[in-house]
Amino acid sequence: MKNNDKNKDFFTKVYEIVRQIPEGKVTTYGAIATAVGIKSSARMVGWALNAVAGDMSIPCHRVINRNGELSGKNYFATPNMMQEMLESEGIKVIENRIDLQEYFWVPEIQWYWNQFKCNLVIINYTLLCLLLIECKIILKILDNDRKKEV
Repeated sequence: MKNNDKNKDFFTKVYEIVRQIPEGKVTTYGAIATAVGIKSSARMVGWALNAVAGDMSIPCHRVINRNGELSGKNYFATPNMMQEMLESEGIKVIENRIDLQEYFWVPEIQWYWNQFKCNLVIINYTLLCLLLIECKIILKILDNDRKKEV
């Protein structure tokens, strides 16, 4: 796999996690990196989010640094935009900092649970298909047996 493909896959996972951050909660670059499976890649999470600056479908304003600081605020249209967006969701920002004990959201649990649910859907779909195939085979056998009796 090329390095660009790895980055694209990493970035896609980052965006999936960021989209799951509930309104009124924040998480950190490091927590997202851990959830993606590369604990030491907090900086790369920042690069991924910088690549989609301005895309309002990805709530980048909910990602802060490990100290609770709005370290990404300079990547928004105005220096105060990140804080204003967070405050509009009910998050208190005091001196460019957020209380992580009050507002922190842990992505790992959500990320792995969503992956597990997705795998369950695939497994259930596969089992349903196999069951339908088996039913068709049984019906064909029964139909053949009925034809033999007539």
